[in-house]
Amino acid sequence: MARRQSADGYVGKEALTIIKLPNGTQAYVYAGQKVPADAPDAEITRLLKEGFIAEAPAPSASSRSRSTRQAADPDAEAAAEAKAKADAEAKAKADAAAAAAK
Repeated sequence: MARRQSADGYVGKEALTIIKLPNGTQAYVYAGQKVPADAPDAEITRLLKEGFIAEAPAPSASSRSRSTRQAADPDAEAAAEAKAKADAEAKAKADAAAAAAK
């Protein structure tokens, strides 16, 4: 198997993706969140094939400057993470409601 790019190059696509790590633990990756660097190649390949993760888009100049500001402001970073988690949970609830309505 060809060596894949760094795990930093992948992000979650679904509301929640559980990734099996080499040490036997699991990592929870929310939509838009980076895949852990220690995720095994086989796990990355499986999750890509099943559509749970995707290659991360290349950062634009504006997002690089925004992430630099957030790194300097831990409160802003924590707020952004909380918002991403809340958005993912809201999407999961909406998906569950839509599935129940069928």
